[in-house]
Amino acid sequence: MTLDIVKQYDLFESYANGDNEKLKEILNLEKAMLFDYSLRMTGDINFSENVIKNVLVKMEKSSSKWEDLSSFRIATYKLVRSYDQKSWNADVSKLEHPSLLTMIKNPEVSSNQKQRALAFNKLNQTISSCSGPAREIIILHIRSKFTFSDINKIIGSTREEIERSFLESIRYLKKSVPSLPNNPRKAVSSLLVYPFPEKEKAEAVPISGMIRNFNKPKEKDTNSASFYIVLAIFFLIIGVIIYLLLFKPRVLRFSFF
Repeated sequence: MTLDIVKQYDLFESYANGDNEKLKEILNLEKAMLFDYSLRMTGDINFSENVIKNVLVKMEKSSSKWEDLSSFRIATYKLVRSYDQKSWNADVSKLEHPSLLTMIKNPEVSSNQKQRALAFNKLNQTISSCSGPAREIIILHIRSKFTFSDINKIIGSTREEIERSFLESIRYLKKSVPSLPNNPRKAVSSLLVYPFPEKEKAEAVPISGMIRNFNKPKEKDTNSASFYIVLAIFFLIIGVIIYLLLFKPRVLRFSFF
């Protein structure tokens, strides 16, 4: 669960206690995820920007009284996808992530970072080439942190079909991008958590942190090793004491008197 969603729960509690203004703050925290959702499904930046603006206004002014944050978020995402069903599952295979391209083309970037940026770019292209429904499930589950049951309420498919589609997509991503770490979900999450920059922004969102952490070799856990060494020494001492007490070797029976 992202920090934004954790904060949304706190804000929603205030809303439930009568502070209707908190809905606007909740929507502001959701805005980047909504924009990515629409853009990755339609491939149209201008359309996505206009849709999100309209959705934010409608949800903020809605007369509905929401019982919980989950139902509010589900209604918001359903409204986003209702705007243009014809272009919803569009071919977005050529949708590039500006931040990744900036990293790849930057001559000052190290070779390791560039290789990882290329791997992420391949992952981004592979996600974009997934079928519309499969792509939507990946985004809703990993980027927007919806459960399979919640996704069922958004797109209408059964929970079992949604989970099966998601697992098949993860296997497909792992096969298509061999450089992914053993936990491909984490790699996909690392990619999707960096939003597409909106059109009016001049600079792409920096992703050096994402690239630096991608496929990073596991460091040796020295603390864990030290713990087991101390534990072994402890049991060795206990064993020696028990032996001396039970068998009373000659050295213990020796008396100076």
